[in-house]
Amino acid sequence: MNSPWNNVTPVVSVDFYHGGYSWFSLNSSNTSYSAVSSADTQSGDYYSFSADETNAASGQSVSINQTGTTGSPVTLALPAPLAYSAPTPSDLPSFTINYSPSSGNTITSYGAGISYNASLFPDAFNIVGLSITTTAAFQNGATTLTFPDLSSVATGLTPPSGTLVNWNYGVSGGTVPSVNGSSWSVGNSGTYTEP
Repeated sequence: MNSPWNNVTPVVSVDFYHGGYSWFSLNSSNTSYSAVSSADTQSGDYYSFSADETNAASGQSVSINQTGTTGSPVTLALPAPLAYSAPTPSDLPSFTINYSPSSGNTITSYGAGISYNASLFPDAFNIVGLSITTTAAFQNGATTLTFPDLSSVATGLTPPSGTLVNWNYGVSGGTVPSVNGSSWSVGNSGTYTEP
């Protein structure tokens, strides 16, 4: 398996989905797993092979998922990371997402999120979170996501000055969930202090 960062080990998981209603994990390490006997499978059962890698130092993450009806070995190729770009601290932050997926992959969705603790008390948590997701068709080639001004429909959604804001954004593509499908995602995350 490829790794975009030499000092980070991907987390690999192999799961078996039985009839689309239940699932269980098959792997006990990042390199091996137990296959289900073909005598114990039925139509609609499938395997899900996933690899995720996060570089905590840079706030970048990548993931890949592949599904199939057999337990044969697979090779998972993690996508290249999204170039890191932090948003400018703002009540309504904008995220610029410039990413060219590898050959044969297309972007199907864009997403961004912010969250912060709105509690007035140091030991209490009152997390406010906002997220936006768009399709590639809606973006129509645009590479910027901006949080809309919701002040006319709700109050208290913008963080007070001096608040630590967690942010994330990314793109994804693929055909999962489906039998014999694949999907991928790349993203960035970090924090800023509300001006």
